[in-house]
Amino acid sequence: QCLCLGPGPGTMVALVSQDTMLKEGRFPQRSGSVTTRPTSLPPCSMSPDLYPRQTVQAVRGDHVTIKIPITGKPEPAVTWQKGPEVLSSSAYHQVITTRSFTSLVFLKGVQRKDTGYYAITAKNRFGSDKQTIEVNVADIPDAPKGLVVSDIARDSITLTWEPPASDGGSEIINYIVEKCPTTADRWIRAGHTTDCSITIINIFGKTKYQFRVIAENQFGLSLPSPPTEPITTKEDKSVIRNYDEEPMFKRLLANVECTEGDSVRFELRVSGVPTPSLKWEKDGLPLQFGPKVVVIEQDIDYHVLHIRETLLEDDGVYKVTATNSAGSASCQATLKPSPNSYN
Repeated sequence: QCLCLGPGPGTMVALVSQDTMLKEGRFPQRSGSVTTRPTSLPPCSMSPDLYPRQTVQAVRGDHVTIKIPITGKPEPAVTWQKGPEVLSSSAYHQVITTRSFTSLVFLKGVQRKDTGYYAITAKNRFGSDKQTIEVNVADIPDAPKGLVVSDIARDSITLTWEPPASDGGSEIINYIVEKCPTTADRWIRAGHTTDCSITIINIFGKTKYQFRVIAENQFGLSLPSPPTEPITTKEDKSVIRNYDEEPMFKRLLANVECTEGDSVRFELRVSGVPTPSLKWEKDGLPLQFGPKVVVIEQDIDYHVLHIRETLLEDDGVYKVTATNSAGSASCQATLKPSPNSYN
């Protein structure tokens, strides 16, 4: 899109070209031009309070060119500035000035650091004119700051943090909280919120966790915040246990039918205080584990039994018993592989 601001005698016009978004501002022509002689037209002076500031909206990586036509005799000298820095051609920017226009080209696409105000000054011996263009580059946000554990309860942990130093030019729409047990190297989503605090519940057992937070805006996810130190609940730190909770299945094993050679999964969720231990059986006998049969603890209460490349002899009843000091509970399911018919 292009925005062309019509020139009048002795005026400076702004033409901004961009390959994506452009928020238009209107620049009314100032009445009267500074003219010292008919053959010498300097750039005129336009007071900024006469019109709204022009803003270029872009997304990181967009190729943006700011192009401003100029008039004036003698031919004006033009300078570009961003803050105190005078811009010149480099591997990153290209400044082009001809008799009729001046341009600033972002050769490698704009980055978040390019956000700011760009001042263009045209000057000859009869006077000068100055134009300011605001560039706003949207990006993913910075990581949240100051993550701390604000409260540790019997079975929950409350976390608080500060918003990112930069929201990337777009409102933060979500915070994602992740946890990682110190016994593993895999971050698991623990919750999400639009506030700068959250209480994570059902934190039981002797497992210590680290937590981190990720900010999200419409352009994507930030890098994670630095993680907390390993944390346990007050219950885990207590020498005397004054309560127990018997095992309870939140998700039961489900029957599975498959074709010989398929890999299958039995999934379950079980809670309890203290954390229950699991015993697996097949047809009343202890289940034999190995490369073909494994149990993966994906979370403190979430377990998956994997049976790879099933055989007909894997047919049977699979039972799991969860036990702790408060009691035990069990559930079971059947696996029925059918013969694989080969053509």
